[in-house]
Amino acid sequence: MPVWHERTRSLREAGELVVIGIAGEQHADRTRLFAQWHGIDWPILWDPFNLTGSSAVPNITGIDEHGVVRVVRPKPETFDEDFLAPEFAPPPDSDPRPWVLSPAALAEPAAQGPVAALAWFLSRGGAAKVEPQALEAAMERRLAALALAAGAPGADPAWSFRLGVAHRMRLDSPAAHAGDLSAAVAAWTRALLASPHQYVWRRRLQQFGPRLDKPYNFYGWIERARAELAERGEEPVALATRLCGSESNERGSPPFAEGEVEPDPKGAIERVGGLLDVDATVVRHCRREEGRLDLPTDVQVHVTLRPRRGVHWTNDAGPALVWVDPPEGWRAERRLSTLPAAQAETSDEVRAIDLELSPDPGVLLGEELTGYALVFVCGPDDGPCRLVRCDFSARCR
Repeated sequence: MPVWHERTRSLREAGELVVIGIAGEQHADRTRLFAQWHGIDWPILWDPFNLTGSSAVPNITGIDEHGVVRVVRPKPETFDEDFLAPEFAPPPDSDPRPWVLSPAALAEPAAQGPVAALAWFLSRGGAAKVEPQALEAAMERRLAALALAAGAPGADPAWSFRLGVAHRMRLDSPAAHAGDLSAAVAAWTRALLASPHQYVWRRRLQQFGPRLDKPYNFYGWIERARAELAERGEEPVALATRLCGSESNERGSPPFAEGEVEPDPKGAIERVGGLLDVDATVVRHCRREEGRLDLPTDVQVHVTLRPRRGVHWTNDAGPALVWVDPPEGWRAERRLSTLPAAQAETSDEVRAIDLELSPDPGVLLGEELTGYALVFVCGPDDGPCRLVRCDFSARCR
């Protein structure tokens, strides 16, 4: 894209060419940071639901003044002769193609159905200001509409992909559910199994998957962008959602920790139910999901913890800890993790860590990963503040 930015600058300044970008990034602020870093000044539309149907990126398309696609994936060196120089005749009158998001759907955000649900998610810029219970109810209604579309007989697998995107959006919102990442991964997997050559969908799974399934480091550029923008005297665009480790890992095998001390080996710390929702999501290699690999492969494990309504973290008491016990024949990148705490004295945000597990050579089956979190919480409501243990498990094979 930077090549095209320079190639088309004079044409855009002369009013001879209009450039519009479409970004399929899950998090819009990461696109804004990339555009700031490269000085991209054309409008960029946000398409996290892949409404364009793109199966791979980047795609460059030349559309003439009549609204007709004339060139697809043009080369910068022949762009003038292929697109700018020719005089294109207007097409004969024809009915326009139906929109996935119609003007009517955008004008009626309260309407029911999956299309209106997509419109609502795309336009919810003020959602953080909505009362949490109202936001949670609104998201639940829209997710239900998308789930119905994804589960309908003969449904386009794109609806499963979109359902996964919506669950990830909820995880990043004040109405987050700890199980949203599991739901997103399950939906993206269903979509990919139905359309294995849809590489945009594949990349979304690989974003949260093991190192050996990554074609490249997806977000290694972010720290470089921040540093270069700071050197230029610019304030980098702030990212609303922190990067998890799997999003910026390099391809290859993970290092493995040794000699870590288990914090509660005898299970002495009190177990109290109803305080937290804990989710352990296992993301496998895409080829393993598709049945193209016979043996288990590395998996990425994401553990998320969400206080239930009326419960909050007491941050001055100490950090939350997560301990994992890999299945027999598996090794962990690390077994003990410390979850970062907010600066405030109390808070109720979702907290998460991720780590990688690898099977030893010859392992045929991976059984159950088990583990627990040790957390300082208060509640519900005016309930006591205490250190509690929350157990979890997940299948690794």
